[in-house]
Amino acid sequence: MLSDIEFINSVKPNAIVIGILKEDKSIDIERMKIVKEKLDSKIKITFHKAFDEVLDKIEGLKILKELGVSTILTSGGANILENLKLLNELSNLSDIEILAGGGINSNNIDLVKQSVESIHVGTLARVKNS
Repeated sequence: MLSDIEFINSVKPNAIVIGILKEDKSIDIERMKIVKEKLDSKIKITFHKAFDEVLDKIEGLKILKELGVSTILTSGGANILENLKLLNELSNLSDIEILAGGGINSNNIDLVKQSVESIHVGTLARVKNS
């Protein structure tokens, strides 16, 4: 990862997507700090869907804010529709952008948009979900 960061710094992207957890599904603060230290300070960090595995998501949000993460990509857990209240709560707790993703489709996108400001689409953008 650290050698990848050297390359990433050289091409000067706006942001990277990364997520590092410990075996107990907590955020690996020390390794995330190392990444943050090595990364050009102008590059924003999105913590990816590893966040869905974090057991205490409110505490996880606080940790990621302290680490300087700008965005969290999450469905809140296994099923986005079961986690809309949590996504809304996360959105309201911090200035970290909550980017809802995973399980969003044309049938539920309007419902998800009521809980978060930003949405990441995958299969929704595909023709016939293929």
